[in-house]
Amino acid sequence: MRSQIMKSTRKTITKLKTTRNPKISPERQQLITERRKLEKGTPQYREMNKTVNKAIRKDTRIHSTNMIKECIAQNSNMKVLRKNRAKGRNKIYQLTDSEGNLVSTTESMLKIVEQSYTILYRKPTINQPSRPPVTNVGSEEVPEVDVDEIKKALS
Repeated sequence: MRSQIMKSTRKTITKLKTTRNPKISPERQQLITERRKLEKGTPQYREMNKTVNKAIRKDTRIHSTNMIKECIAQNSNMKVLRKNRAKGRNKIYQLTDSEGNLVSTTESMLKIVEQSYTILYRKPTINQPSRPPVTNVGSEEVPEVDVDEIKKALS
């Protein structure tokens, strides 16, 4: 049964994967693998490194140009392109309020988020069983230090 689950999962995952145009061409990938075989610090390695870096910059520039051309062909704007290529945090452009209306202004989106969090935190918490306090076994107790003692030690 487990093997059937694994097979169906693999099929589903391969269907879900989207094919993206790689930034670096296969020829450049080959150059990178050749560079890895060379010993660092040698003149051959330095020359190969220069060649690889130039090729990667060229491929990246070509990839970016193609993305912009594709964006223009789809009649979309640069904001969509940046959103698709963005790394890290996603920016929220629209939210639906409690009535189902789309809201796109920053002030109204902030109000919606504030309302949702106030509703969330108004809900009563579930009583969880109390845990025993954490104590360090075998550790010393730290004595309290007065401000006068600190001043005396510094002067």
